Amino acid sequence: MLFKIWDGGKSMIFHLTKSILLEGPDENDVLGKWTRERKQRAEADNAEVRRKKAEGEK
Repeated sequence: MLFKIWDGGKSMIFHLTKSILLEGPDENDVLGKWTRERKQRAEADNAEVRRKKAEGEK
């Protein structure tokens, strides 16, 4: 039995019967890739909002 575990940006696979923890392949980590891209877009948008707010307060 295999379990997929996400640890931050890494995906890992735990093999229950063998008690082995392996680093998972990134090409199969669609959710992790989507989450990283979305986080980067959100950080860029937040930086833009902070910049505009700082300009407005001057």
